[in-house]
Amino acid sequence: MSPRVRFEPIGEEIDCANDETVLDAAFRNGYNLVYGCREGQCSACKCFLIEGEAALKRYSSFALSDSEQSGGYSLMCRAMPETDLVVELLHFDPDGYRLEFPIRDGTATVEAVDALTRDITRLVLRVDEPSDFSFVPGQYVDLHVPGTDGVRRSFSLANTPGDGRIELMIKRYPGGRISGMLGGEIEPGAQLGFTGPYGAFRLRESRRPILMIAGGSGMAPILAVLRQLSAEGCERPVRFFYGARTENDLFHVDVINELGSKLADFRFTTVLSETAGKFVHDAVDEYLAGAEITGPDAYMCGPPPMIEAAEEMLIGKHNLDGQRIFQDKFTVSADAGAFGAGEISQGEISGATAPPVKRFDAQAAPSGDDSERQFQWFQPHRRRASLYEDVTVDTQPSIHRHLTRGWPLHFEDGRGIWNDDSTALASSDWFEFRDPGEQWERPFYQRGSGVELQIEGAIRSAIEEGLLADFSPEWVAFLRDFLQGPAYVEHGLWFAMATAARDCLSDSVATCVCLQAAMKQRSAQAIVLYAMDLEEHHGAFPIEAARESFLTNDSWQPTRRYVERLAATHDWGEVIVAANLCFEPIVGTLIRRELGTRAAAANGDTVTTVLARAATQEWEWIRGWTTELCRFLLADERHAAANRAQISGWIEDWMPQALEAALGLAPFAAQVPVGIDPAEAFERVRQYAAAMFEEAGVPELGGLVGFEAVEPAAAAAVRRTRGPGRVSRTSAPTNGHGPAVPEPATARSSASAPPPESTPSTELQTKSYSTGDGSTAPGGSDSVEYDFVGIVMAKSAEGDAVADVLRNRDDIEVIEQAAFWDIRAKDRLVITYDEVSEQLGYEIDAYSIQNEMSTHYGRMVAADDALMLFSDPTEAMEYLMS
Repeated sequence: MSPRVRFEPIGEEIDCANDETVLDAAFRNGYNLVYGCREGQCSACKCFLIEGEAALKRYSSFALSDSEQSGGYSLMCRAMPETDLVVELLHFDPDGYRLEFPIRDGTATVEAVDALTRDITRLVLRVDEPSDFSFVPGQYVDLHVPGTDGVRRSFSLANTPGDGRIELMIKRYPGGRISGMLGGEIEPGAQLGFTGPYGAFRLRESRRPILMIAGGSGMAPILAVLRQLSAEGCERPVRFFYGARTENDLFHVDVINELGSKLADFRFTTVLSETAGKFVHDAVDEYLAGAEITGPDAYMCGPPPMIEAAEEMLIGKHNLDGQRIFQDKFTVSADAGAFGAGEISQGEISGATAPPVKRFDAQAAPSGDDSERQFQWFQPHRRRASLYEDVTVDTQPSIHRHLTRGWPLHFEDGRGIWNDDSTALASSDWFEFRDPGEQWERPFYQRGSGVELQIEGAIRSAIEEGLLADFSPEWVAFLRDFLQGPAYVEHGLWFAMATAARDCLSDSVATCVCLQAAMKQRSAQAIVLYAMDLEEHHGAFPIEAARESFLTNDSWQPTRRYVERLAATHDWGEVIVAANLCFEPIVGTLIRRELGTRAAAANGDTVTTVLARAATQEWEWIRGWTTELCRFLLADERHAAANRAQISGWIEDWMPQALEAALGLAPFAAQVPVGIDPAEAFERVRQYAAAMFEEAGVPELGGLVGFEAVEPAAAAAVRRTRGPGRVSRTSAPTNGHGPAVPEPATARSSASAPPPESTPSTELQTKSYSTGDGSTAPGGSDSVEYDFVGIVMAKSAEGDAVADVLRNRDDIEVIEQAAFWDIRAKDRLVITYDEVSEQLGYEIDAYSIQNEMSTHYGRMVAADDALMLFSDPTEAMEYLMS
């Protein structure tokens, strides 16, 4: 029986064949859902699975991140239902989610191939099957490339339905899959396959004037709409502006004027950039300034630079409603900077209700296969709000956005509940900040539930397999002395962040701070509960002793003073900086990664690593929004300089105390039985902090942790192009699942820079340390590059099989520990499912391997045939996009 799929909030249900994706099933059942590439690369069809399970065909993690996928999000174009599903649509047109005409495969015979200009060809097809094929003017079809298996290119329809024909305008490229065949393999009499119709670009009902803007072969869908207007005898004013380079690039001028003669009020204007010295959007700007028409509906089609410039002009200068701008943005060709006919190939239609539109990055001229409908994606400035924005932004009252009579409540001293002076930081609009992780309540609780299940499962499995009882006495002694101390640290951070959240000056910032506080409380409680589990096997782990140690043990006192000072800090911006840019990168990373994941793994403890990994996953989200907030403040047009000075001053004040707190934990690090060198651990966390400074846009502060930035201006430029959460480096180890944890190659040890005054200098001098291959990396001026990947697997049937398959390979090292396998490789590690399945005698997949994995380092990619780890995240990205 085929699975059923119900779409919410529209409340309609369809059937889905066993070999069919949700999106294809929607098409087959007549639904016009938002989509884009249909190959799992663009994220346009992202949805949320409320109920049910769906397998995902191969997709890019840039379209659906690991954290999104684990949080319940999916891609309709890749989702293959395994059970009945309830799918929440994140973007849909409430007035147009049903297809007027079904999307079907068809065949057609070529009737004409006519050259319109030197590089644009008119292709006319007569539809053979289906005999009742029809479409809405402005839609497009996929042509099946002759002689290939499944390769398609999409082109906009230039005609109106009714005569059984398809008229296309195709930009010719040397070697293009379709355009390269025009006049040769594709000529009158030839047969072509097609699929369609697709797209949401169409004429909208309205009484407003109509403004049309097109460039190059962007003529096609605009001409189709104009033909519809002419046939209907439209009474609305219609203004059509067409951009080309020279007069030789103009075509169909007589056709357009003839169509316009049947309209009540029509004017056609051509703009030749090489002779007029201006572009089509400039001519439109000048025309609208004359106020002959006001508030028009705008229909635009052409290359991205033209569309972007026109959209900015229409909204920014002439106050057009962005919801009344309907556009089709094409791919960029050789001359991305000009708006002529030689610049565009056909592009897919994106109506005003579809949040993303497709484009090439305007960097290089595409050729051959890349010249026609090979898309990358971007989000327009005025895109439809994401679900995160819908439920987060503008839900908090603000005297600047919602209220006009001040606050009805205030404190006894007269301060209002909203206080612009609650932080020394300043923003032109705090509500413009966005969390790059798009965290809000529903995914927060879902992920939190997943974390608890992960921890519970690890502990239950360890108990059943006797792993807890196998802990060495020395490791148990370390856990008894150290394990529960971090619970008080997490509790202190919870208290400080929960207090600060009350004063934050926008919903998006307050949500981040509130959810971080909740994560800290969860982490504190998980530690205490874990200690109670250990008591059943190793005797008492008294919380009273941990509390007394935190209050009186000299090793904990710098940390205790830090979190207590943090709780007494009134400026919420300072709390974020002190906690997330100073304390967490140094002390938090030392506790989670060095004394948690690294120490536990080295001592055969596969359970404590799970707790540390869960805390690290949550920290990675915190790191992402914190660095994004810092960059947001440093990019403010009015307040950037003052914000930089304020943030730098706070870091200079707090960082020495964070370093002191980390050094205070040295006795605990020395107590770890094996696997931890305290000096090396401090070296790594200081590097981590320097990388985070760079990511936050303040690389010049690396000297505070003994590292100086390498070409900070250039590094900052790279950071801006890469976006949040990325670090300029050669490789990117990770802690468990989730984003890469940066260990900087862009920060180098500053041998000449003195350590902060409050930090013992003997502990902060740069030293050589092992890179994993037996060599040492000197401190000095050379960067340390991490070029190894690895995986730690439990000693289970699956783990043993992986170890057996990989142990005899020259480039892989398999190290047997008491309770797990430590498998390492240089640059890349590939675990092929078929090989492991053959070793086991039954089939396994990526999930089977990851289920037996306690941690890994490197960028993980789960392919159809193998699980791969890359030391270089760029290489992983290139693989995913290939």
